Amino acid sequence: MTPEELVPVMQWIHLFIAAGLPGVFFLIFSRIKKPQSLMWRSLLVVFSVWLVRNCYHLFWELPVFISYRHGRGDLEYDGVGGNVAVLFMGWFEPAIICFLICAWLMIARRMKHVSTAPGET
Repeated sequence: MTPEELVPVMQWIHLFIAAGLPGVFFLIFSRIKKPQSLMWRSLLVVFSVWLVRNCYHLFWELPVFISYRHGRGDLEYDGVGGNVAVLFMGWFEPAIICFLICAWLMIARRMKHVSTAPGET
C-alpha cells in the first residue's frame, strides 16, 4: 500500500488505541487479582495505553507520515510536533476513558446495592 492509502487506516488505528484500547486493557486487568483498586487499575491501564500509543506512533505511524509528506513535496516535515504531542499528552484520552469506565462501574455498584436493600424481596 502507498502512504496515501495508509494514512486514513493509520488514523483509525490511532483512534482505536486512544479510545478503544483502554476498555480492552481494563477488561484484561480486571481479570488479574492485583491491583484491586480502581485507581491503581486505571493508572496501570493509562500507562499501558500510553506505552502502546508511543510505540505505535514512533515505529509505524511516523515513518508513514514522513513518507506521505515527502511524497507531497514537504521535505521539511520531521514529525517532531506529533512526537511531542503523543509523548506528553498521549495519556489524556485513555485517562478520560478510564474515568468514564470507573464512573460507570461505581454507579452500577451503587445501583446494585440500592436494589438489594435489606427487607426488600
